[in-house]
Amino acid sequence: YIRNDSHPLKDKIVCGECGMPFKRVTRRGHKTWVCKGRHSGSGCRCAILKEELIEEKIGEEGCKKVTVYEDGRMEIEK
Repeated sequence: YIRNDSHPLKDKIVCGECGMPFKRVTRRGHKTWVCKGRHSGSGCRCAILKEELIEEKIGEEGCKKVTVYEDGRMEIEK
């Protein structure tokens, strides 16, 4: 078990729609990342992403920043 505040992706995933950071959430036993703006009910419609998908896209070398958009597209800064 990894606490949200110590996860390697914490503060690296940001919303390309509203600029808010993403937070890690467990949904039905699956780890997902959701925009804090969407999660707080502010109206942001950014995609909710499964952690496995993000990890698959960034690879083992990691990244500096991941920007996520409403359509699920990710821009990865290595």
